[in-house]
This record gives sequence, C-alpha cells and structure tokens, in this order.
Amino acid sequence: MTDDSWDGHESFRSEIFGRLTDEAQPIDVMGGFHFRRGGKWVRLRPASREAIALPFGIIFTPSLAELIEITRGFGPPKDLIRVQIMEDLRDG
Repeated sequence: MTDDSWDGHESFRSEIFGRLTDEAQPIDVMGGFHFRRGGKWVRLRPASREAIALPFGIIFTPSLAELIEITRGFGPPKDLIRVQIMEDLRDG
C-alpha cells in the first residue's frame, strides 16, 4: 500500500488515505472520511465493520451492502459504475 499524501477534495476528504496498487484494480483506503452535504462537512460513520486480511495486515471496511449504498449516495457516473461492479460481486 502506498501512503499518498492527500489533502481532500471539494466534495470529500479523509484523515487517512492510502492506495493498494498491487491489485488488478487500485483500491483507495480511507479513514476518518467526510463528505459535503448542504455546505457542511459530515463524517461518515459506517454501521457495519468487516475485517479483511491482506498480506501486510488487516483492514476494516463496511459490509459490501453498506459500501454499495455509501457509493450510490455520491452520485457521479464513475461511482455508479463502481456500484454496478459491487452489485455484480454481491450477486455472484
């Protein structure tokens, strides 16, 4: 995992950011994630938590169902493509 410095975006920010680059598709890993809603920063607080073992250690992520709903809420076309990929994984 690379430890990229990342100072956020106008629509979202994160206290911790890294990118898994050894995968077929790079995966962004964030902690302390905030998004803009109504002109205010809102901290994302997932309801679920699942451990994923990786070669360098364990990371925690919301459930796939919750990740789908979180990503769907972002709205841009690239995120809706990610939603479809996750739904395809879920549906097998």
